[in-house]
Amino acid sequence: MASGAPLPHDGFWMQKETSGALSAFRQLTRSLHRGGRKQKALPGGRLQPLYKNHMGPPRIEGRSQGSLTGSSGATEDQMKNVIAGHIEDLPPQTPNTVRVYLSSNYKDMQAERNYLMRKAVPQLLDLCSEHNLGFELIDHHWGVDDDMDQLRGATRDMRRQTIAECQRVSVGAFFVSLIGDSYGPEQMVTQISKIEHQLLCAAARSTDLELIQKYYKMDSNAVPPVYIYQVPDDAFEEAKRLQKILKEAAQLLAKNGQMTEARANEFSNSALEDELTWGVFDLKDPRSHCVCYRREFQHIDQHLDSTGAVNFVDIVSDENGQSVVDPEHQKRLTSLIRRTVQYLRASNYHVYYLQWPADGLADQEKDAGFQKYLEKLCYEFVEDMTHLILQGMAKVKKEQVSVTKTTLHQEVLHHAYICAAKVRRFSKQQDILNQIQQYLFDPNKTVKPYIVYGQPGCGKSFVMAAIATKVKLWFGPDTVVVTRFLGTSSDSSSIYNTVSSVTEQIWAAYEMAPPRNAEHATTLFGILMLFRHTITVVSREYAALRPLYIILDGLDQLLPHDESLSALWALRDLPQNIHVLMSTVPQIGQVNFLGVLLTLLTDEELSAEVFPLSDKDAADVITDTCTVASRTLTDSQQRAVLDAYALTRQPLHLSLLLTDALRWTSENSSHSKLEALEQELGVNLVKYFMAYVTTATIGLHEQELRELLTGNDDIISEICSTHALPEGVVSIPPVLLRRIKHTLAPLMEERLEYGKTVLGWNHTDIYSTMSTRYQVIYSGASDQFITPDATNLTLQLHEDMVNRYLPERQVDDDNDAANESVTIIAKQLVTTGNLTMLQKLPMLLKVLLPMEGPAMIKKVAFFNLHWMMTKIRATGLRDILQDVLSVLILCLQLDAEQVFIETSMWKDIELLYLFLRLAEPAIQADVDNLPVEILCRLTPFASEYPSSVGVLMESAQKWLSDHQKFLRPVFTCLPLPTDPMRYRMNGPTHVVGFKRGGSLAVMFSQRNGISIWHLSTGELTHRFPVHPEQSTAGVISGRVGEFVVVGHYSYVNRQMELRVLSTDTGVELLKSHFAHEFEVIALDKQDKVLVVATTMQADKTQKSYRCLLGVDVKTREIVYTLVANDVHRDGIAHIMFLDELRKPNKSILSVGGAKAKDLALWNLDSEQLEFSLDLGQTISHVRVHEEEHIAVCASADSGTILLVDLDKGELTQVVNDTMYVGITDMYLTQKGKHVIIATSKHGIVIHSLEKGASVKAISNVSDDNSGCVVPVTFTLDAKERILIVGCETGLVAIYLVATSQLITRLEGHTARVNTLHCMGDGRLLTAGEDSEARLWNVDEIQKIFMQNVDIADIQSWDGVRQFDEATSVTSSDTKEETDEVSFPTHTENISCMILRNSGKQVITSSYTGPLKVWDVKTGKLVYTLVSEGADKGAAEIYLAYKERLLVAHDYKPGSPETLDLKVWDAETGKVLSFEGGDVTIYTSFIFPSGDRLLTIAPSPSGDKPGLVIGIYDLFEMKCITTLHCSVYGEMNSTNLKLIGFSAMSPKDRPDTDTSSDAGDKRLFAVLDFFPATDTSYFFTFIVGGKTNDEISMSVNEPIHLDTVSPKCSVVIGDGCCVTGSVDGSVIIWDVLTQDVVGNLYDVSTTGIAGKRRSMSSRHAHSSAVTCLALGSDGNVMATGGEDAKVKLWDLEKRLLLHVLVGHTQKITSMSVVNKAIISGSADLTLRMWDTNTGHQVGRFFAHAPVTDVAMTTDRTEVMATLGFKKPKLILLNTGNL
Repeated sequence: MASGAPLPHDGFWMQKETSGALSAFRQLTRSLHRGGRKQKALPGGRLQPLYKNHMGPPRIEGRSQGSLTGSSGATEDQMKNVIAGHIEDLPPQTPNTVRVYLSSNYKDMQAERNYLMRKAVPQLLDLCSEHNLGFELIDHHWGVDDDMDQLRGATRDMRRQTIAECQRVSVGAFFVSLIGDSYGPEQMVTQISKIEHQLLCAAARSTDLELIQKYYKMDSNAVPPVYIYQVPDDAFEEAKRLQKILKEAAQLLAKNGQMTEARANEFSNSALEDELTWGVFDLKDPRSHCVCYRREFQHIDQHLDSTGAVNFVDIVSDENGQSVVDPEHQKRLTSLIRRTVQYLRASNYHVYYLQWPADGLADQEKDAGFQKYLEKLCYEFVEDMTHLILQGMAKVKKEQVSVTKTTLHQEVLHHAYICAAKVRRFSKQQDILNQIQQYLFDPNKTVKPYIVYGQPGCGKSFVMAAIATKVKLWFGPDTVVVTRFLGTSSDSSSIYNTVSSVTEQIWAAYEMAPPRNAEHATTLFGILMLFRHTITVVSREYAALRPLYIILDGLDQLLPHDESLSALWALRDLPQNIHVLMSTVPQIGQVNFLGVLLTLLTDEELSAEVFPLSDKDAADVITDTCTVASRTLTDSQQRAVLDAYALTRQPLHLSLLLTDALRWTSENSSHSKLEALEQELGVNLVKYFMAYVTTATIGLHEQELRELLTGNDDIISEICSTHALPEGVVSIPPVLLRRIKHTLAPLMEERLEYGKTVLGWNHTDIYSTMSTRYQVIYSGASDQFITPDATNLTLQLHEDMVNRYLPERQVDDDNDAANESVTIIAKQLVTTGNLTMLQKLPMLLKVLLPMEGPAMIKKVAFFNLHWMMTKIRATGLRDILQDVLSVLILCLQLDAEQVFIETSMWKDIELLYLFLRLAEPAIQADVDNLPVEILCRLTPFASEYPSSVGVLMESAQKWLSDHQKFLRPVFTCLPLPTDPMRYRMNGPTHVVGFKRGGSLAVMFSQRNGISIWHLSTGELTHRFPVHPEQSTAGVISGRVGEFVVVGHYSYVNRQMELRVLSTDTGVELLKSHFAHEFEVIALDKQDKVLVVATTMQADKTQKSYRCLLGVDVKTREIVYTLVANDVHRDGIAHIMFLDELRKPNKSILSVGGAKAKDLALWNLDSEQLEFSLDLGQTISHVRVHEEEHIAVCASADSGTILLVDLDKGELTQVVNDTMYVGITDMYLTQKGKHVIIATSKHGIVIHSLEKGASVKAISNVSDDNSGCVVPVTFTLDAKERILIVGCETGLVAIYLVATSQLITRLEGHTARVNTLHCMGDGRLLTAGEDSEARLWNVDEIQKIFMQNVDIADIQSWDGVRQFDEATSVTSSDTKEETDEVSFPTHTENISCMILRNSGKQVITSSYTGPLKVWDVKTGKLVYTLVSEGADKGAAEIYLAYKERLLVAHDYKPGSPETLDLKVWDAETGKVLSFEGGDVTIYTSFIFPSGDRLLTIAPSPSGDKPGLVIGIYDLFEMKCITTLHCSVYGEMNSTNLKLIGFSAMSPKDRPDTDTSSDAGDKRLFAVLDFFPATDTSYFFTFIVGGKTNDEISMSVNEPIHLDTVSPKCSVVIGDGCCVTGSVDGSVIIWDVLTQDVVGNLYDVSTTGIAGKRRSMSSRHAHSSAVTCLALGSDGNVMATGGEDAKVKLWDLEKRLLLHVLVGHTQKITSMSVVNKAIISGSADLTLRMWDTNTGHQVGRFFAHAPVTDVAMTTDRTEVMATLGFKKPKLILLNTGNL
């Protein structure tokens, strides 16, 4: 193991990285009070927390259709090879910018260039921004004095490189030429061979040799040697003369055949011709990328002496001294134009003819003709560029291999290019490759990762790149190699993104389909589990033939470090044929990074250090590199390189030195690049160039960099003082940036950020160097770099970046009209394609929080609906959550530091975060649900936060008015962010501890093992499952949560196992085996010693003995052994450490288990028993008060309380009380005066130890559903002011101790509550047997905590009154229920509902209370319907006699199978009583006339089994007649349903006909009966006679059906009934003859196959029919099925009208009203459909299964019940749908 690495048994296994977000702030606190402008704070000691994602860094989940990603011009095979890890034959990377080189002469096209820069460039910037493209117009002439540049050789090479770069990276257009009447000055040739030098000197006149030799110096470093042109500083005339000398000499040599004509022409070419050659003539297809604009001044040759002519045409003097057009230049210009037209054709070649004024052109801006020409030129330039750009975009998209994988392809290709570049520079590390090769060939070692480590710059990346290529040579080309050079792209800079990207590449490489649950892996833990699952599948199914190699270079580059380290458990214990190799630096700050990796992942022997090169190896590298480059170095230069290398001995440094040295000539070896740049270009320009790049996390796009520099006033002022910036335009001259980039090329590399290629430094050492030189704090910088000056500059840089990205910043095109300057900066559009702005702006604004506050980030992002919806579409909801949470945490920290004076500055941000978590399911389903969610959940807070929530509300309302496709809530109908329940964590049943100051909770369940949860987000961060063959015997956590102790019995080893696991990584810190089962385990208060009560054997011949075994967690040594065989013969149940009892000695209290009745106190120093007691009772609970030196024991069996004096070792009090029988939990108060006891029979009881008697307390804990419930556990807050009780039913009740009053109830758990933890800030953590942990934020508790006075008087408990369940909440803000309560706040469990009075009222009932009548428009309670014995609520409710009567089936106390029949006057709310008393029924239904009631009831006691069918007159409230029928199977209220009535005549519908002859028609009641078996019966009762006064009643034999779906039948009139079946068929029956008369079917549906007999061979649905709904006209019917489809039918023609597709799960309920259908589904949505078109017209995401729906007759409101266990009623407005 490496030196300094922590041992695995260390409880604090890893030295934590100090990453507090305010370390720099604390260092600079004094500056705040001094009033420094920007010295307030820079959050983040190393800026790392600024970018730290508390939920995991962002993962780009999607791209807009307009963005360009993926690989351009790649074949399918090429990309498959790249995905598999090949780096040969790499396809070109996708272009993501438009970079256009503008070619022209300097003087004659100055006006055109300025006009295009001012007018055209802003338009093209906006165009490209809309398509997520950068745009640059590179004009090397613009903004600089060009007199000398024509003769500077360096600019010629730079222009050629720039044109080549534009061609490589640009989309569509990359070259534009402006040609006038001037050929332009001739260029100087920068390099000539030795032979050419000799020939030129020989051809030149002897008087000119001195000039040639002065400016051309031999470079003997070139192989073969060459002569290099030395650029003169100010000798302009000499340079012109030299150019003429060389031109004439070259022409003479060409004439004599000693030089080719093409080469000779290079000595006389102008810049224009060179650029056209490189940008047009050398291309195969220039018309797709190039455009030329030709301006011709007619008759200018006749006015050469006129004003300005010299600037537009090449003029020389003839032999007479007259001005004439240079004939040679004119000839060459004509030839150049001819070639240009030939290559570009007419479509890409534009000509403009202008008349030259006789008096010349002094001021072009004032010439009307010239201005019109400029306008036309600009217009056509923009048109041409737009065409070529869009054409290029289309080509790129067409060439993309797979649109669904383009983001992955781009990422993989980026790392492939880096790998290929580094492989070319690898050398002298063969010994490490040999070690790694041996490791990979040993299958016993490859189950653990291999680590390559070394100091920064030692060459680790070169080694890793070499490994990536060698693997395919060692193991065959079919191996899969996944390589990441971490930190070089946004998707490789965080653990979350990296694991996601690697996993996706593995899927693609093996052509695997992602697992079904892949889309749900949104947390870091979920991504890691998905990765583990993926490599397991690969190992099992693919890797035997195609092994997998994962190579991760620069693990230290993953930020934040602590999160990355905690995720490394995913790389432990690798499956077969899965290999992982990684590199890192050994030390990061104070953290022994290598030691941690070795501890977590692998063994020391599976690591190799990359050592610095020896001097000999370094010299060999220099020689080899120079040979490859056809260069050499002088001896002095080589010594200089070796001396510089010796200072660091870093191969990276050597590589950079060589890159620079290859540019050296034998005469020049300058090192001072930065100083030279600053002197030439300006200090500010160079400084801020370096500073912006250093500050950027990954890098900066060149357009970003140019615009940042352009927006800096200091830079512009400096440039204006030294360069000729044209008036009216503010921008950085492109040539200046090109020079900086060209000079610094060895230090920079291309990186990938959010799909764009950016520039960044190629190593962390460069960042460090630049940070030191320019006083900039960069991400990852150490504390030594944080100074006030560095803070100020860094904050300024962030301000500049914020200003650049602000979306409301606009470029004012009208400024030019007022002669104001135009700043060339692109508009920032909030679009899904602008990922850079969407990602960076919140991060930058976060940095400025201490200085600016959160107002800006609220306005721009968090409460900007357009921003939020755009970013969610682009990157997913998780990214927004990360942004909001990280800002919220920083706000809380700043608030704690008193930077923020008002909590309102961040309260709305907290509200927003909680809202987004609640709305997450709806937003994940469709981002368009966000505005509806805002209205549902944030409406109550708009007035409190008008500038944030209020603005968001207004935006949501406007968006919904523009998008008419949603059902809108009438009231706030969904849980609010301020509701008590914050997070629900699935899986845990117990909370065992906390870590990191309570931010993480350690939980446990028998099924899922140990799990770690983040309480700020409610997300699972880690899980350590218990092995399936083991059952858990005990789980305890250390007090600081760093580790957890788990006891198992292994059925494999037949032994007890004791394991101590790190809660950070799951690393096993300790493992022990015991031959016998241990009984209990405990940790001392310092988490150092673990005590195990077990049975041991001294040797094989001796008997076993019981003992308490103390084990040191760190050293694994046995600290003490306490032999307890004589004391605890029947086992040990409790162990308690006592540190304060015998100071300085420590003690242990042990209590016997099972039937044991003994208690013992042990001295740990002497390992002796102090005393033992026989308590005479089986002890179930023990509590100790060390200060009072007492122990309180309780027996649940006998109800006995025992008090033990620990000083005397005596039993001092024994109290036996029946109230204490069945103790479930016990608490000893802090003062040791009282014991609080929870019992299964008497609730919570308080026992006074002083009086030895009980004090009345909570006699019971009531539950709304079932009366008294059993309290299982309870807890108190730290100051014992609040009592929190968890019950058997899952209820949590909270009481105020001082007044004995109920504060609130928390309902959510559906099974017993196991553990409760009061967090001290209003938060409450609970876990129960329903396998859920819940985090609550109880406002009432928080208000109590905020009070300054101690309100709990514990010492007065002896006189406290009984806790009263009927007492209201103590908060003064609590509102009792009144007539003003709106039904959306109705928290009871809705069981049924019905609309009344044309939808103006809704009547609801719950399982737990009376019926309530609500006003639909206002949401107010009209009145409550109460009757004696009706407090259990109703199962069903009906309206009778024109909605004047209300009939309800009330739950009958004590009889779950039967119901009580209740009737109310719906107008007055008065209850009506039946003659003869209460009526007990199974079910009932209203006659069509509305005045009679048909009931189905059980036979009276004593009668034969069967059903009693009764008819009741609702006016007389009495029974008219009854009929007894035999029973068929098991009948009760749960499986009987009266589905309706039917009449013989279709013309006179019984439900609407109230005429006098209605009784002449026979009525049929159809009863649907579903017994316990999965079959069905129909009964048809003839209940109508010839007159209403004579009721005849009979019953037909039942029709036995085995496929009818439960509760899926409807009567349609004309004596017919329709049934839906489980096989998907819909059958039409004649209820009189009981014959099948037809069925509805869809020809495209085959139904489902099964064992059951199908009712029909033709089916309506492909799976079971779940619901039927009949339209008001009686002819249109809708059916819904488990196939998630709604189908609309014409009953008369029995034809399918429409198939309504949109739901994703089974249809649960429907309503057809007035040509509209409302449907509810188990997919948590309601959808509204138009029956005429079958189109969906509205929807609503309900967050719960929809169980019932109803619509008002005017279609304006929709009522729905949600959920099964606890239904809830909501009201929605349909608007204009």
